[in-house]
Amino acid sequence: MGWTLPILPTQILWINMTTAVALGLMLAFEPKEPGLMSRPPRNPGQPLFTWQLTVRIMLVSALLLGGTWWIFQTELGRGASLPEARTAALNLFVVFEIFYVFSCRSMVRPVWSIKPFSNYWLVAGVFLQVLGQAAVTYFPGMNTLFHTAPLPLQSWLMVLLVAGLAWLVVALDKHSAPPSPRRMSCSSSCS
Repeated sequence: MGWTLPILPTQILWINMTTAVALGLMLAFEPKEPGLMSRPPRNPGQPLFTWQLTVRIMLVSALLLGGTWWIFQTELGRGASLPEARTAALNLFVVFEIFYVFSCRSMVRPVWSIKPFSNYWLVAGVFLQVLGQAAVTYFPGMNTLFHTAPLPLQSWLMVLLVAGLAWLVVALDKHSAPPSPRRMSCSSSCS
């Protein structure tokens, strides 16, 4: 379409490789939910992709795409260089995934009802992901390899604000969904 890419292929590879290990894999160590064994089994005739899960995937995808494009354009509009704008977009994507992974910890309970440090592996994964993002943003060798640039505080505040708003939209969507113990976990839509 002739548009400048907000995130480059090497940056997408960075996102996929690091978040799958540091965030997604750590959900395997999530403690079992209370009452898990008292729930009825999932109907084997029910599709894996329920309507609710499909809507959640579309919502998260739209928030990621829209937020990433918005922050990229906003950074360029305020005079940031192309590498700075792409770095802000890359960091928004990852910071939103960090926020979102905490919502993926339960099929039925809202994020604010789960103890934040009950899964030490997830906390360690988030810590490693944050270190990785700091490296890809501020280390000159990583800047060269991934075509990134250091970000000023203003860009980080925008990244946190947009990621926080997107997380809130997803949390409210999850909270407003009808309660169902058979509902698919959003963890299958985490990448």
